Amino acid sequence: VQELTDDTIDAYVNDADYDVLVEFYAPWCGHCKQFEPFYREVGVHFAGSDVRVAKIDVDAYRAAATRYDVRGLPSVQLFPKG
Repeated sequence: VQELTDDTIDAYVNDADYDVLVEFYAPWCGHCKQFEPFYREVGVHFAGSDVRVAKIDVDAYRAAATRYDVRGLPSVQLFPKG
């Protein structure tokens, strides 16, 4: 699972060659902590495929959360390739 930042998320999710799944999370969020092992397993499942799995800490990178209209945590969004 790739860790993203405000500076890297746009290029990462707009890659024409990959579908991208992004989890928006916060370190203090209990539901995010419970979801973490499952999401890590998703990353393992899609390793080496045309689906990239990533996450971004919305406390550290608030601009991305605003740009992608994140309203609750954890939030997972799929960005289709192209």
